[in-house]
Amino acid sequence: MSVDVFVRTKNVQAWALGSTRNFVTDTVMTTFPTFIFIWFRNHNSHLNNFLSW
Repeated sequence: MSVDVFVRTKNVQAWALGSTRNFVTDTVMTTFPTFIFIWFRNHNSHLNNFLSW
């Protein structure tokens, strides 16, 4: 009984860890391009302002 519970607990922990890792990866993959795009857009407007001087 206790071994079964222990194995199940380990499986749940492994699953939770894997899910968390996937969640973090998904979040980074969806957020990072947006961040780059916003940064690039902001810097583009700065460049345009600088060039129009």
